[in-house]
Amino acid sequence: MAAAAAFDYTATYGNVAYDIPGRRTAVPGEIPYDIPYERPREKTREREIPRERVRSKENTAAGIPLFAAAGFLLAAVLMVFVLLSYVQLAEISKSTTTLETTLSSLTDEEDRLRVQYEKAFNLTEVEKYATGTLGMTKLTPENTKTVEMEHADKAEILGTDDSTGRGLVSELSGYLSSLLEYFK
Repeated sequence: MAAAAAFDYTATYGNVAYDIPGRRTAVPGEIPYDIPYERPREKTREREIPRERVRSKENTAAGIPLFAAAGFLLAAVLMVFVLLSYVQLAEISKSTTTLETTLSSLTDEEDRLRVQYEKAFNLTEVEKYATGTLGMTKLTPENTKTVEMEHADKAEILGTDDSTGRGLVSELSGYLSSLLEYFK
């Protein structure tokens, strides 16, 4: 019975089951099984529910609550919008692939036409075409003529009257109108 005096009879729960309070070693000793153990009684109490919180059959509505119905309706509308957006996304993806195919074929055609353009404007080819087909000749001093004028070159603007002139008001209005055009 010496072992029983060193053993504490309080209950232990959880992961401290080997932590025997009366012993100071890390490894538990032999637990005496001849001592009767009584588990402490748990206190039970009856739970009282207030009468206001108890729902009777008369207070419960037979149908679906209004907020739940509105929520389901909103969810259904959102699902339809998501479905329609997926349809639009599919259409846009299809048109994008069609446009990319068209772009690649047009890029190939541009390259082909650029090669033809550069081949057409080869200077030797142009000279052969001008002399052979069009009958042009090269520039020589015999087929050039120089035109000389007796007066110096000048230009005259006809149909304007310089007597009216532009005043300060017309200059200012022209500046403001150009400023307004800039900010439009």
